[in-house]
Amino acid sequence: MTDTRKRRKRILKKRRSNNSFSEWAGLPAIRTLIALALGGLMLVTLQASDNFLSPVQETFILGVGLVVAIAILVSTKDYLLCAWTYTFSLLIMAAFYLITAYNDGRSLSFALSFEQSFRIGLIWACGYIVMICFRLFSRGKWDTYKMRRSFKSAFHLSAAVFVPVYIILLVVLFVWQRQVNMYESRSLNLIPFHGAFAIYWPELLNGNFRNGIFIQFFGNLLIFTPLGYFFAAYFPQVRRATWLLLPILLAGCIEISQYALNTGKSDIDDFWMNVVGFYMGVGILRFLGWIRKKVSSGKEKSILPK
Repeated sequence: MTDTRKRRKRILKKRRSNNSFSEWAGLPAIRTLIALALGGLMLVTLQASDNFLSPVQETFILGVGLVVAIAILVSTKDYLLCAWTYTFSLLIMAAFYLITAYNDGRSLSFALSFEQSFRIGLIWACGYIVMICFRLFSRGKWDTYKMRRSFKSAFHLSAAVFVPVYIILLVVLFVWQRQVNMYESRSLNLIPFHGAFAIYWPELLNGNFRNGIFIQFFGNLLIFTPLGYFFAAYFPQVRRATWLLLPILLAGCIEISQYALNTGKSDIDDFWMNVVGFYMGVGILRFLGWIRKKVSSGKEKSILPK
């Protein structure tokens, strides 16, 4: 009986210490400090990744980002802390490039390149992906009312910060960084698989990932994926015609404006990859909902708790 009591005391003591750490890390001031420190670590990770070539560079970013996010959730069981960490990382990295451009005397509209924007988004996505995966398969102590509330707050925080930053980056990349040139010849490709796809895809198959080829190809494909994902999350009751027409109109406006103002190459491959990327975002959210429904035995039909 004595040994049994001792074991119980050790277990209770361990549980109390774990709970106290979780509660300590969940305090607003402490949570902010931890998130800021880890957000700074993500900036260091982004800078260190410049020592590698693509796609090793992106793999390095993913590895560090995923490990940090998993460590946060396992040690604190706090979705909101994870969301704050990657929110701060997004803002810190964007601010770093803006300040660097200002100090170098460069225009702020050219502070971020397409490749840098993609890698910043990749780091943010690491924290978001880990949160989604933990929530997706949560049961027992990971599926309490407190945990569901924490995830819901983290989900809304992530969307509230990421979506405006994402829209601003789209405007910067497709508007501010483009120069109108009405007098030179325009570039137009209306034959599918004969434009950007024909340029980048063979290079990728041959293992050539340099000169931004890797990011240019997958960036075109994935640039509208977050838009489709969050649109499906917050407007699930929208008519099917809207789902079909919205990405077509958005991608079409970009390509038409590029041709009309001669700000870039107008390519049917860019158009269909953008549209497919939007549908991928919608499909991903619905697929996650299907998995959550299976895991919860039909109790929940979405990853976002009610």
